[in-house]
Amino acid sequence: MDMTNLTINVRFNPKIVTLLLAIIVVGFFGFTHKQSKATTTALTGQCGMLFTRTFFGFETAQNAQSGQVPNSLVYIDFDAGSGQLANATISNFGLSNATAAIGSSVQSGTFTQSAGPITGSYTLTFTNGVTINVMPVNSGNTFLVQLPGNGTSMSPATGVCQKL
Repeated sequence: MDMTNLTINVRFNPKIVTLLLAIIVVGFFGFTHKQSKATTTALTGQCGMLFTRTFFGFETAQNAQSGQVPNSLVYIDFDAGSGQLANATISNFGLSNATAAIGSSVQSGTFTQSAGPITGSYTLTFTNGVTINVMPVNSGNTFLVQLPGNGTSMSPATGVCQKL
């Protein structure tokens, strides 16, 4: 037997080669790429915001009324389940003799947290029945806030709450 002329024949099955390459690629990307995860399981900390009401479509219902609130300076403490707001109020809303008073209406209250209407959001339900939807963004340092309104006398409002 002559060992100088050794011939080895290897056959590759294209399906097996493709499968092995796919396993290698999936394994590489599965272990080297960071998985996205929710930033928080509950709202924590405190934040401050300017909450702005949207009167569009509610002008007739709001006109000539006193005590309309176009915006509020808001403090929310998610840990304590409480909030405070200082309202800017308008008397004789929509009339030529309208007057404004800043901070004339200060309110506070407590709330409970629950799952919100969309993925990643929360609903805060205050003891007076008002609900707002909150979504943490920017790694939980910013909160998008929505007051849906009640469809009749309370117009919607929006705000961006920055962590303190």
